[in-house]
Amino acid sequence: MPHLSPMSWMYSLLIIWFCMFMFVTNMWWFSMKPMSPIIKNNTNTKKYMIWNW
Repeated sequence: MPHLSPMSWMYSLLIIWFCMFMFVTNMWWFSMKPMSPIIKNNTNTKKYMIWNW
């Protein structure tokens, strides 16, 4: 395993944090929208989330 420099390590952490932040924001946004297709159609939830991810 190659040694990562501090800058690349911080950069990778920032990318991971950003992905998690977007995922949590999407979950909150979809839960706040009553007309969301995720709420109305539970069978497409996983497919829609993967597509949105």
